Amino acid sequence: TDELKRTGELVNDAIFIPHLVKTSHMSRSAAADLGAVALFGEKYGEEVRVVDVEGFSRELCGGTHVDDTGKIGLFLITSETGIASGVRRIEALTGRAAFNCLFERFEITNSLSRLLRTPADKLSIKISDSLERQKSLEKALREKEKSEYIKFADSKLKDARQIGGVRVLAVKLDNAEIDDLRAVCESLTAKNRDLILLVSSIAGGKPLFVCGVSKEIVDRYKAGDIVKQASQVVGGSGGGRQEMAQAGGGQIERVDLAIEKFYSLF
Repeated sequence: TDELKRTGELVNDAIFIPHLVKTSHMSRSAAADLGAVALFGEKYGEEVRVVDVEGFSRELCGGTHVDDTGKIGLFLITSETGIASGVRRIEALTGRAAFNCLFERFEITNSLSRLLRTPADKLSIKISDSLERQKSLEKALREKEKSEYIKFADSKLKDARQIGGVRVLAVKLDNAEIDDLRAVCESLTAKNRDLILLVSSIAGGKPLFVCGVSKEIVDRYKAGDIVKQASQVVGGSGGGRQEMAQAGGGQIERVDLAIEKFYSLF
């Protein structure tokens, strides 16, 4: 962030143009009169150690310090976290450790530059563009997969059972996610006025179900009630809207029994 950059520049300026560091012991009241800054959350006794970085800062501190800021060599912030409301904590390296870290990052940058055939100062743009292209391709692939699932389920409509004036169909899909199941139900029930559809899949080692009911027949059949009863067979539960509802479970081996239960509801 800009604040971290300014902090790093401020500290390094005080290193590159050396400041003498003096320490002294005095009462807390005397230190307060001098304007010494106490660290957040620290507890101090009646006598305190004051570290005065000439022309830069004056603080209460019990740590070990150099007698000249120039001896620090280099200051490199490595992380920033929040520790309380409005309070941030930074961690940094100094001296040779900071140099080694910078050198490692330099090597990584050069390696990426060669790998991506891009100048170092253009790497962020190159990587950002690549990630956007990857995201776009992944989205296109997902849409293609959904289209294929819909096409497959549509081809199974000929196997639907005619029960009580409606068509009832259960379809099993391979490796489909819950979004795919919803897309299939939404597409097929929108195109068919008399369809009750249960679409199932195994994802993440667990069975998934989505039930869709054509809006023209939701006065007689509720998707939530149907999927809830079917999923109980696999040790699951679910719910949702009248037109579409979803459920999960934990017993993969009972998926076929859940589908039998689905058909038996009509």
